[in-house]
Amino acid sequence: MASIKGKSGYILLGIAVVLQCMLIAGFAARGASAAWRTIGQDGLWRSANFYQSPRFANYISYLDENIPEEARIVLPPGTSGPRVLHITPVMQFFLAPREVINCPDLVCLSQIEHENTYFIITDSEQAASVGTDIEHLIIFDEGWSVAIPDGAHWKTASENWSPTPAFRSSADIISAALWPLLWIATLTMCGAVLVSTLTGSNPWFFTLALGYGLGLSVYTLLLGVLGALGVSISPTTISLTGVGIVVSATILWLVQGRKPLWRAKSSLTNECKANWFWLWFMIAFGMVTLVIAVGKGYHSTDGILLWGVK
Repeated sequence: MASIKGKSGYILLGIAVVLQCMLIAGFAARGASAAWRTIGQDGLWRSANFYQSPRFANYISYLDENIPEEARIVLPPGTSGPRVLHITPVMQFFLAPREVINCPDLVCLSQIEHENTYFIITDSEQAASVGTDIEHLIIFDEGWSVAIPDGAHWKTASENWSPTPAFRSSADIISAALWPLLWIATLTMCGAVLVSTLTGSNPWFFTLALGYGLGLSVYTLLLGVLGALGVSISPTTISLTGVGIVVSATILWLVQGRKPLWRAKSSLTNECKANWFWLWFMIAFGMVTLVIAVGKGYHSTDGILLWGVK
């Protein structure tokens, strides 16, 4: 009797696993299909599209293309229009490096200086509070507009605008991804030098796993410290900080006599070899997570969005 119950339990567990895999496969297939249809668009458009909708993605790209990076953008109060247009962290994420502020009411809109300031408009009351005229109101579509300051040059009329594909071939995509991947690999190796210095010789997967997080963390921390000290976080600052990390890690490695960053495979202990199962298990788990994530947008409550703003 106990044997029958045990077999029934395994059968039910197997059915549950199969059903769950079928659900995940369908979920991932829909996301992959959506992602495939957007291949060629730039990262900003795709991110906004998966987060909200093609309309929101078009609007964000339209603003990004026409509003100068040194400008200020004012979000309207949440009296009309979609909620996403009133959430400051979300809009700051998509419109960075521009300064994005919000107004809680119409009175606030009427009191803000117009110099170098662009107002997101979602209804006629907001336009009246801003005090803009038809010449300074750029209509994107039936519900969304933007009020521009005096002397602003708006490049493209909305009726003639459409998102321009950033990539026209697979070679363009590979070329664009090559340098970021190389940069991440370089920071990982810099972190691996520090891990080797602090903990001694370890298996390669241990060193690289910790090196990845440590290298990127040191990079982020240094940029945060520079920003706190009042240094402008410009492309030049970002590049020089990275170069400084690479030079420092190289000097540290040379000072240590160019010793290997991890153990040779033959020197792995039996305990380490026994842990290979968990290594491949975590790799497989990460791959499943990656497949599920394809074509899915982040939500405003996700930490990644808040860290993106920082």
